[in-house]
Amino acid sequence: MFVFVDSRQISITLSTPITMKERLSLIILFLSFSIVVQAQTNDDWEEIYGQVEDFEEEESTSWEEMYEQLSDLKAHPINLNTATRSDLERLPFLTAQQMEDISEYLYHYAPIQTWGELAMIESLSERSRQLLHQFTYLGEMGKRGFPTWGSITKWGKHDLTTTAKIPYYNRKGDKNGYLGYPYRHGLKYRFRYGNNIQAGFVASQDAGEPFFANKNKWGYDYYSLYAVIRNWGKLKTLAVGKYRLRYGMGLVLNNDFMMGKVTGMASGSRISNTIKAHSSRSSANYMQGVAATFQLNKHWEFSTFVSYRPIDTTTDSTNTAIRTLLTSGYHRTESELEHKNNSKMFLGGTNINFSKMGLRAGLTAAYYSFDKPLQPNIAQLYRLYDAQGQSFYNIGINYGYINRRWNIGGETAMSKNKAWATINCVSFRATDRITLTLLQRFYSYRYQALFARSFSDGGKTKNESGIYLGAEWQPIRHLLINAYADFSHSPWLKYQRSSSSFASDYFLSATYTYKQSAFYLRYRLHSREKDNEKKTMLIPHREHRTRLSWKFNMSQSYLKTQVDMVHSSYKKTSKGWMITENGGYHLNKVQLHAAISYFHTDDFQSSIYNYERGTLHNFSFPSYNGHGIRYMVLAHAQLLKNFQVVVKCGTTNYFDRNKIGSSYQEINRSSMTETDIQLTWKF
Repeated sequence: MFVFVDSRQISITLSTPITMKERLSLIILFLSFSIVVQAQTNDDWEEIYGQVEDFEEEESTSWEEMYEQLSDLKAHPINLNTATRSDLERLPFLTAQQMEDISEYLYHYAPIQTWGELAMIESLSERSRQLLHQFTYLGEMGKRGFPTWGSITKWGKHDLTTTAKIPYYNRKGDKNGYLGYPYRHGLKYRFRYGNNIQAGFVASQDAGEPFFANKNKWGYDYYSLYAVIRNWGKLKTLAVGKYRLRYGMGLVLNNDFMMGKVTGMASGSRISNTIKAHSSRSSANYMQGVAATFQLNKHWEFSTFVSYRPIDTTTDSTNTAIRTLLTSGYHRTESELEHKNNSKMFLGGTNINFSKMGLRAGLTAAYYSFDKPLQPNIAQLYRLYDAQGQSFYNIGINYGYINRRWNIGGETAMSKNKAWATINCVSFRATDRITLTLLQRFYSYRYQALFARSFSDGGKTKNESGIYLGAEWQPIRHLLINAYADFSHSPWLKYQRSSSSFASDYFLSATYTYKQSAFYLRYRLHSREKDNEKKTMLIPHREHRTRLSWKFNMSQSYLKTQVDMVHSSYKKTSKGWMITENGGYHLNKVQLHAAISYFHTDDFQSSIYNYERGTLHNFSFPSYNGHGIRYMVLAHAQLLKNFQVVVKCGTTNYFDRNKIGSSYQEINRSSMTETDIQLTWKF
């Protein structure tokens, strides 16, 4: 464990007032960390997830949804021997070619007897096989068809989870401004029967939101009810309640998660037609109503969906027009509560999809309207071509072809104002060790699709054209190299860009695993043009980010050292670095994880992002800037056969400030400590 602090810094830390609860938390942390030795737990998917996604802090807006789905799959894995194509589509790390190859292998050789048998599927890399092991199991083939309702009620599995975050500090808003208690808490109930039935509810409360008070007279600020049935005769999927959709490559409709550029080589040419339950805390990114997919015959599928739901918006002074659509989900103050559910939205549409002998084609149409017209502030010129009006529609066609070497996919769509968007991707498996990817996209600055989400540099499916080149190379068995270069152009104005602008993005990573050790190195250079100080011309905003890590595994424990560095230049130069030591121990029914990080950055511009383990289904990806140290310990215990307890305690201590945050979030001290507690009962 490496911690670099000088005597002056230590004295500052000790002079900061610390409560008895915080002292107890720190004692528990250091005692836990002291017993950590080198090891590996069964949660490697979180390690891979952190490596893949944490460089995408600006592009990816859906980490939490993705993490939620993977956590759910980890707790309820798919029987690989009975998996359908739609089941495999729930695994976001699989390419279209890998899904085809797995389905073909199952058709000829099912059931798969051992995990080593997956090496016979040439398109599956070692990493993909490892991830499959995390989220699937090799069960019996069983009987085909939908189970009886008697079997469902008898053998279905229930679990009830409650989570709470307890802060050991007061924010400015807790004393004057926020209407509720400073605790974040929630409930989650789920029922499952294999891959056929999923149902449940979610109730959640953010810190500061009123509980059984004000507009939340029914208790929690947010509720989600859902039920999903799969593979019931011709009914492939039926969702009732709150759900998420993704069709084609997302140019018409995709409110599911979207993987970023690092995983673009896996998901770039993937065409999806999926309906999923909305089982996360997100109170913005969902549909509410009914959605269904029918298997008309061997080659044709038909989907339809309808949704009607309240949404958060800001409106004009007369409350007759919508200015902005709000997605934060916070309702802590009087003004935030005024925006809660103050508008209504309707959405309906359909999709038809054809597949045969590697060929895929589909058509998606969506119509949506609001109870009052959208009137964005077009005085801000970068918003001049934002959607305006009360009703909208989008129509798109998707197409693709897959064989042993080639994976081709694309989608072209049109909005109500006759503007176009298209994305096309070609992936070529040159050898068993080399895969090349080329992706092109053109999104008109006039294209309007409020529920589109697809591959982009700027995070929106409009006002961008670009080319992405990617490569995955495994020169030797234990070494995997990934690289990409992405170039994009925005012809119209964007936020902080008062004229057309260019962006470039370069990435290189190498992962070397040998016996019990894993070494990881990556570098990224991201450059975007932005306004200068006087807004008279564009200047480059360049970010260099580097990570180096080493992990050593044994049967019951692990130790990982990680170094992050950043160099940013825009109007001024800003630099930063962070060193993190992670450790874990797994013995019988108890797991312990601990981490300590020391960070030193010049300012916010050189912030460093780092994935941190959290309680189940709760995503933690904090950013650090300034000068300080972060401690964290997490314990997971199976106290009884069906009862689990997870406790996480973390402290962030700053050496360069006496206050943390701003506005209502301001904390009048230099350190902040929080404890997360989660209880799960399975029955």
